[in-house]
Amino acid sequence: MAKAQGLSVNTIILVALGLLVLVIVGALTGRKLLEFGLTTTICQGTCTHPNFKITDDPSLKTDGSLTQSAIDKYLDNARAAPGCSDLERSAPGNYIAKLKSGFNPSKYVASCEDCCVAGG
Repeated sequence: MAKAQGLSVNTIILVALGLLVLVIVGALTGRKLLEFGLTTTICQGTCTHPNFKITDDPSLKTDGSLTQSAIDKYLDNARAAPGCSDLERSAPGNYIAKLKSGFNPSKYVASCEDCCVAGG
């Protein structure tokens, strides 16, 4: 009787388990990357055209038509004009503006139209 040529049953089982683990790790990583892209984070660059969603200051407009002086009072590194400059690029995702120290983040929340980071 001739000896069978090919892969042993143990090798096939190990390869199948390895592929299963690879698929599970890939699915978990993909889900985490998707969650990362959908979460809102603080803009580390320049927040453009901020729009206050939550505020306890009645003088702040929530329609995105803020003056630069109102923005400078509450926010760090933000500008009223929309869009990024030639030396910046828009970071993908949803961002909120960085508040100046001393303001309660639960009372002053401003979303950014764009979060512009260096590197045009």
